[in-house]
Amino acid sequence: MSRKPESKQSESKTTEEDFINPGLQKWEQIREEWVKVVPSKATKRKGEVKARPVDVDDVIERIYSQTGNGTLRDPLPLGQMIDLLIDFWEADGLYD
Repeated sequence: MSRKPESKQSESKTTEEDFINPGLQKWEQIREEWVKVVPSKATKRKGEVKARPVDVDDVIERIYSQTGNGTLRDPLPLGQMIDLLIDFWEADGLYD
């Protein structure tokens, strides 16, 4: 009476089905909360965010100095912040 060896494929399917990755489950849970759309915030983002007047020297001081602590008084739109930093880097010869 000969017995056929079980295929490796069927063994791996059983192992994969039994395996539970708690790290992946936690990551998926955190990601789901992070990408969840909050209705009150979603309505605010429908319009285009416009640049607002800022004191460029104050922003640069707060970002780069040790006393500025890297925090701004008020949030800036990302596009405006990028433009501001590029202008600063170009003035210092750091961006071509």
